[in-house]
Amino acid sequence: MTDAELLEHVEDFLVKTGMAQTRFGREVMADGALVQHMRAGRSLSLTNVNKVLDFMAAYHATEPQSA
Repeated sequence: MTDAELLEHVEDFLVKTGMAQTRFGREVMADGALVQHMRAGRSLSLTNVNKVLDFMAAYHATEPQSA
């Protein structure tokens, strides 16, 4: 996965959940500026990419399902 693809996934997640970018960054990596830095070109280590993906997957798994 490229940096751009990861950012696209994060952006989609933020839109779908309505979560603020600062909350996302704080919950994933204790960094409220994470998304801002990613938008500016910050690359994440594989470990941190996995943290981001795991957080999004777990968050979606706990959302109530619509009928």
